[in-house]
Amino acid sequence: MASDTTGSVGCNNFESETWDAVNRYLIEQKEIPSARELKPYLRESLKEVKIPGEVLTDEKLEALSQNFAELFEILLSEAPQTAHIRDAASLLGLLSALELGDHTTAVKVRLQSRVQSQFAKIHKQVTALGIQCPHPEPTPEPEPEPQPPAEQERANATPLPVYGARFTLATAYQSCQALAEPVLDESTPEIAPEAVKITGTHPDGVGSRRMIGDLRSLLSSHPYYKNIHAYEPQCLRGSSYPMIYDYGGKPYATTGSQSPLNLFRDAGGGTSVLGTDCSGFIYTGLATAGLRLSPNKNMKASGVNGISAAMYLEPQDNGMSCLAKITLTPTSTLQAGDIVAVPGHVLMIDSVGEDPFGIKDVKAVEECANVESKNFDFVVIQSSSNKNAVGINRYVAKDYLTTSEKMKAGLEKYAYYACLAKVKRQNQRPNLGTLSVIRHKLTAGCRGTRIKLAQEACVQSCPLLKR
Repeated sequence: MASDTTGSVGCNNFESETWDAVNRYLIEQKEIPSARELKPYLRESLKEVKIPGEVLTDEKLEALSQNFAELFEILLSEAPQTAHIRDAASLLGLLSALELGDHTTAVKVRLQSRVQSQFAKIHKQVTALGIQCPHPEPTPEPEPEPQPPAEQERANATPLPVYGARFTLATAYQSCQALAEPVLDESTPEIAPEAVKITGTHPDGVGSRRMIGDLRSLLSSHPYYKNIHAYEPQCLRGSSYPMIYDYGGKPYATTGSQSPLNLFRDAGGGTSVLGTDCSGFIYTGLATAGLRLSPNKNMKASGVNGISAAMYLEPQDNGMSCLAKITLTPTSTLQAGDIVAVPGHVLMIDSVGEDPFGIKDVKAVEECANVESKNFDFVVIQSSSNKNAVGINRYVAKDYLTTSEKMKAGLEKYAYYACLAKVKRQNQRPNLGTLSVIRHKLTAGCRGTRIKLAQEACVQSCPLLKR
């Protein structure tokens, strides 16, 4: 950790390499390192730093070493103590969130300020000493070329965020059949009660911990497994890698630049069961579509550990300025690819009908108050605990919303404002605080290199995934 960090002193990617060094240790060693024990290693590693035209004196070495030690004291001691964290997986989540720019809590705001202040001290000292990057830095990735018209038309048919989410769904179930399954609705049977068991509460005191109780029952009653009768040779069998909803679960990833997101390996944030939570799914869908959260800043696979539903409520404040709250116009409301977030859950709009909010027949402002979710016409794609922990799914919105009062109330308010926009012929931009609908900007700076999924070759030729 010490050599990985100090080896990038003076480089443009110094901060990124520092985050990676800590996160790599947490992923590989599965324990929180001691900031006190790290200090002498930092000092020894810093002896290798070269200063143009002079020697790094003991006094300057000690000052530089002390600033590094204070940075790691914040990351490895202050952060877990302040956030009441005792295990490596939870600290990995916190530090990944801080790197992304999470400001959703007062604790994270304070830690962000402390970390950035310490990075600034090191930058100032390194600049004053004239330390330069000791090795050639990676060539900046060229911005994606504008798509030709024909490709733009195909992209409009399946918006990139939706393409990424569907690609993730098919990969998770290792079958093209998953994309052809009927969308879940109120008539879809639940997974057999004996198939999935709740075994307790997540350490955060909110979500449930689940395990598979009976594998045969799961595979025969799960809506995305029960109709798969054979797997292609390059695909993993559901009986060996069954997927359900795992609160706190994320795809496994390392800090390597080529690291894939792996849905088939336990990442340690939830239970030992395979599956991802809602925010992990949305992050994965965007990442595998090559969509960034912040302009000109490529996604990291390991960033999935730090993303939360709450961050999507105010994306501009949480390091996600490639996302923006939607504006409702007289002719445009909800679109496929939009992301909807409430505290505790986030999902994506998979497809929309001609009248997604059910307002086409409304003629007067007074009628807007009568808009109800039972008239909505769109489908969501998400990872949720519905149907006895189905996990990644596509669901008819009006039926899904009967299971989530927060989503239902918030989207009905959006429908009200969409109705006002239509009747008054005035744009509306709701700012509810309790629910946000956001849209990816899809600009050149917000597109980059896609992150691959483990086992994605299984579904790359799916007819329903062709754009």
